[in-house]
Amino acid sequence: MHKFIATLLLIAFANLSFAVSTTESIKVRYEPHLVTLTGVLELVIFPGPPNYQSVAEGDEPESTLVLRLDFPMDVQGNTLLPGEDREGMLNISSHTNITIVHVVCPPDTPAGYWSRKTPARVIVHGTLMEGHTAHHHTKVVLFSKSIEVLAPTN
Repeated sequence: MHKFIATLLLIAFANLSFAVSTTESIKVRYEPHLVTLTGVLELVIFPGPPNYQSVAEGDEPESTLVLRLDFPMDVQGNTLLPGEDREGMLNISSHTNITIVHVVCPPDTPAGYWSRKTPARVIVHGTLMEGHTAHHHTKVVLFSKSIEVLAPTN
């Protein structure tokens, strides 16, 4: 009986060490490259105008869909062509260990649709863009082409 329990523990620890070793960041690129990401989609309230600092101190609440990624990702910035200036250019900064992205829904998504369905485990297909306005609440924004619900998490 003790050998049986020891064998089960050994298998459990072997599987745990495998799970830990597979959390290396995935490597992705900005648009026009397509990505497929998995994680938990949820609605988060961020502070909005006028100061983007604190809802408690009077800033408007901004409801934002975010995807908490199953695995961190590294986003490679686009290369500038000879003679191009970084000033005002989008998608040229690289970011590492990204674990959360702001999700923009497909244009045909009814208003409020995801607020009734989150949190949920999902697969999202789309393109990435560098966050560049005060309304982008993460370093990287995911413009979704489709969102497939795997399972509700509530």
